[in-house]
Amino acid sequence: QVIVREAFRDLVSEGLLTTEPRRGVRVAHLSPEEAEEITALRQAVEGQVLAWAIPNLTRADLARAGGILEELDQAQAVDRIIELNRRFHAILYEPCGRARSLALVETLRRNFARYLRFTWESTQHRPRSQGQHRQLLRLIAAGKVAEASAHLRAHIGETGQVIAKALRDRAPVQSP
Repeated sequence: QVIVREAFRDLVSEGLLTTEPRRGVRVAHLSPEEAEEITALRQAVEGQVLAWAIPNLTRADLARAGGILEELDQAQAVDRIIELNRRFHAILYEPCGRARSLALVETLRRNFARYLRFTWESTQHRPRSQGQHRQLLRLIAAGKVAEASAHLRAHIGETGQVIAKALRDRAPVQSP
């Protein structure tokens, strides 16, 4: 029972489940408003983390990130796409050396993962996202900190807009 409770607690903290007093636990609803909120938070935090990281990124880091993009081009399974996307961004952020900020990024990304799943399953956004990733690497390689951070914020924002629009456009779920 302890393991099950811990698993439920983890799923609630990741935004996959919600708890309701005297009603129990249920699967969390995908909300365009929540997607927009997490997007705004990610833009602010990840843009700053990248700005801190760029001066410490090495050619090897950029090569690893580029290799991840090549893998992403070939990936078909949604879980694999989400994991590779996470790894790409993590490679770029880790050199910032700020543990608290990196933990916040990971929490926001974990909460956003279910929205990314929806995006990759329900939209045609991946090719555009990949182009943005490649442009981000070019800006970083050129040492353009402000431009790279602005590009990252725009990339995150566009993905959030695609998700929110797709959620608003889909048919409402009928209650039994």
